[in-house]
Amino acid sequence: MTATRAKLGAASVVVIMACGSGSGVRAGIQQQFQGSWVADSFECRDVFITKAGKTLFRSKHDNTLPGFVVEGSRIRGKTASCSLISIKQTSNGYVAALNCKSQIMFGAMSVSLRLKDQDTIERYDPSFPEMRETYHRCVD
Repeated sequence: MTATRAKLGAASVVVIMACGSGSGVRAGIQQQFQGSWVADSFECRDVFITKAGKTLFRSKHDNTLPGFVVEGSRIRGKTASCSLISIKQTSNGYVAALNCKSQIMFGAMSVSLRLKDQDTIERYDPSFPEMRETYHRCVD
């Protein structure tokens, strides 16, 4: 997985957290998407552990980001974190401008996604619709 794809994986939920035009709507959506999420091909128990009430990544995975954790208005992956700069709704979903950083890189980027249902997010590239990644929420 490339560094950009890793950042994109970690960034997906930030988009969802900020959807809506008013602060009340935004806060409601942000609350709805708190928690841990994994890529479609992974199981939550294989990616995360909980210690002292905090969700952590299992150490057996390398630096790829099969999942991410939403905590408040920030998200974190195993090696990257992002914060939302802005968001807008499009005809196909949402696009967000994000500020992301890892241990060796930082920068702004945009991410496109669709809400499939309350527990499923699809990240996609509008220029290449066949390129997409699906994430599912982990339920304790």
